Amino acid sequence: MNIITVEGNTSAGNNQVIANGGCVARKEYSPSNTRIHSIWLPKYKEGEALKVAEESLKYVGYLEKKSNAQLESFAANAGYNNFTMFAEHALKATNNSVYINGYAWCDTFKSDVLIRALGVTRAKELLGDWSAYTPTSKALLEKTGAKKITDYSNAPVGAIIYFKNTSGICHVGIIVQNTELGEVSYTQKQFIADVMTITNTKSSKQAFKKTVTLSKTKNSKHALVLPVQRYLKTLGYYNGVCDRDYGSLTESAVKKYQANVVKATGKNIDGIMDKKQATWRKMLGL
Repeated sequence: MNIITVEGNTSAGNNQVIANGGCVARKEYSPSNTRIHSIWLPKYKEGEALKVAEESLKYVGYLEKKSNAQLESFAANAGYNNFTMFAEHALKATNNSVYINGYAWCDTFKSDVLIRALGVTRAKELLGDWSAYTPTSKALLEKTGAKKITDYSNAPVGAIIYFKNTSGICHVGIIVQNTELGEVSYTQKQFIADVMTITNTKSSKQAFKKTVTLSKTKNSKHALVLPVQRYLKTLGYYNGVCDRDYGSLTESAVKKYQANVVKATGKNIDGIMDKKQATWRKMLGL
């Protein structure tokens, strides 16, 4: 039962809250960790939370720079002088001087992830305004109507997690997984990779040709059911256990996906993953 985060300006070690480290890291905390100040879920639209989590994961391993050089490189020019590509990108995107190099950048990283994932206009709507200072950014986020998560064991993917020290709020990260809920940031890329493995193919196009029909009455316990459930759960359509059993909850989740993502209508919203048909095509990114 742990919370998995991605944080900037931190150390790489798990269960450590480092407000001035030197990298972007994936970290893990118990919901009872006393350094957690608060957790907030922005007023995301459907699919936005996953995009934010996926975007943050792209930068795990990025090293802080010692000067304003080679900012785009993950490893080159590493140092502890608080120079990063995130400050430069956020400054250009917002034209706001709160995002400048040479200062602690955990909050700048958080803002830039939302900017890159959702665009500058939508990021500002969700964050309330631009801030690179954690106490201020928390206050702005609260004013947007973001939901405060009081039960940390139910903290969802995409939520913003603030940490504290004896002086107050000092650090921030993005939640990408909650092992209690099983809400893993299971990306479309991972889904496609799993489908290719199961179908023994080397591309999404080849995998599409080897898809099978999944429904409550056909192939209901096929190996392909599990990645479908995991992907639909991450997207917020499936709220059951990922058990490789295509039951009523899976059928309902597929119907929602067909209506909202495939843009199917009428009888085509049937909750069935027909082989070589539109629902499989969309899930496989074709």
